[in-house]
Amino acid sequence: MRRVFYSLAFLLSACAQGGGAASPDAAFEPAPTERFANVAWAQDDPAAAPGSFRIFLADGSLIMDSCYETYRVARWRATGDATFAWTEDTSEISARIENLTDDKMTLVLKLANEEATLSFTRINGEVLCPER
Repeated sequence: MRRVFYSLAFLLSACAQGGGAASPDAAFEPAPTERFANVAWAQDDPAAAPGSFRIFLADGSLIMDSCYETYRVARWRATGDATFAWTEDTSEISARIENLTDDKMTLVLKLANEEATLSFTRINGEVLCPER
């Protein structure tokens, strides 16, 4: 009987070790494709239409618009930790996150015959389209 008691006590103490919550030092770092979602990003390229922006919503919706173009709503999806894709018309656009901070994002897009680099700045506050 004593042997059973000690065996049970040993098993219970072994189960109690390491089964607790993770320490605050082991905080979860979200993937880049999770960090840029739900943020309005203004395109920095001076050749882009004025006021061009994109919003990648966490539900997989992508909103693209500018001051003078018709808006577009597409679906986007993560394809890796730092890659994602969306469809424009019938073409799939693949993107790789080259750089991502709280205020800046650089994407490398894989297009049909080339790669294109797009830079964005986080939109903070109100943005108005320029006069025509």
